Amino acid sequence: TANPLTIYNHGTSILATLDTSGNFGIGSDTSPDSALAVTNDDLGYDFLFGSGGVTLSTNSTNGINIDTYGSASLTSNQGAANAIELVSTTGGIDISTGSGTGDIDILGGDAINLTSQQSGSTSIVLSAPQGAISLSGGQINLRSDDPIANSIQILTYGATGGIDISTGGDLG
Repeated sequence: TANPLTIYNHGTSILATLDTSGNFGIGSDTSPDSALAVTNDDLGYDFLFGSGGVTLSTNSTNGINIDTYGSASLTSNQGAANAIELVSTTGGIDISTGSGTGDIDILGGDAINLTSQQSGSTSIVLSAPQGAISLSGGQINLRSDDPIANSIQILTYGATGGIDISTGGDLG
């Protein structure tokens, strides 16, 4: 059956389609499968808005950029462990403030878990080349399941570096 509404560009290219189920397609999608589908096959993007949520996708390496002068916020009201996921199937994920003056705060209402599936001496690396790494508050546990004599090492580099360990009493 024909679509109830089709808008053409000078009679040749379809600009928009309203199908019999009420789905509206803008661009090259002549059979929209979402309430609103914005598609351009030549530019390689597909934006779908429907009962399955919102999907923004590209079919090239151009990606999707969100740029704002205000703040950007991702919020999920789903009560699931993976309510918000950042997934890269073949590359890495970088989080940066873009400047030397902003902090990156990771706040957890419960625990913050860092897990690496890589085996080796650099599975999780904490680095502060121009400062210090401070762990404070509560108990600090260092555990290794590596059955070797030096499975936990505390190292200092440089001719003048040292290690202080204080137990009980006043700190300082």
